[in-house]
Amino acid sequence: MLAKKCGVKTGETIYQARKKCPNLKVYPGCEYRIYREYSNKLYNILSEYTYKIERFSIDECFMDMTEFLAKDTLLNKAKEIR
Repeated sequence: MLAKKCGVKTGETIYQARKKCPNLKVYPGCEYRIYREYSNKLYNILSEYTYKIERFSIDECFMDMTEFLAKDTLLNKAKEIR
């Protein structure tokens, strides 16, 4: 069963997560170099949609797409990026 179905949320401690999902499997993180590589790849994809992009952390970006929507919606663009 997926941890999310047990109510586990991103950013919870493992202790809290295991209280909700006793069979939780925890895996070690990947090498930082690989994580950074994929973070940069995602940033490059996002930069195809707007030049107004701000990196908040290695796995978070803010984008202003106001000028780039034309007749589309943010939800459609989000689905396209996904």
